[in-house]
Amino acid sequence: MKPTNTQISSVFDKVAERYDAVTSSYALRRRMEFFVSRAKGICLEVGAGTGNISQVLRAAGHTITVTDISPRMVEEMKKKGIEAVVCDAEHLLFPDASFDTV
Repeated sequence: MKPTNTQISSVFDKVAERYDAVTSSYALRRRMEFFVSRAKGICLEVGAGTGNISQVLRAAGHTITVTDISPRMVEEMKKKGIEAVVCDAEHLLFPDASFDTV
């Protein structure tokens, strides 16, 4: 049975405070390199976790809008100075064609 979006949000809410500590630094660095090398213009990061990739994209000069389904992950991003909104990736709050890179 496929988990519901509410169940997924709950799982990430439970690990939000320690997510950075348990994330592979190698895997994170590779994802950062991948996205920074491909991002163009105005960016949307969906499912941003604690915002590490968003920080790198912003430092690279991109305008970025950041979302995550987990309210606790959004709280963790805000601790890092990242403005983010709680948003389900299946029901984005933005008009079509608002971003150059998603």
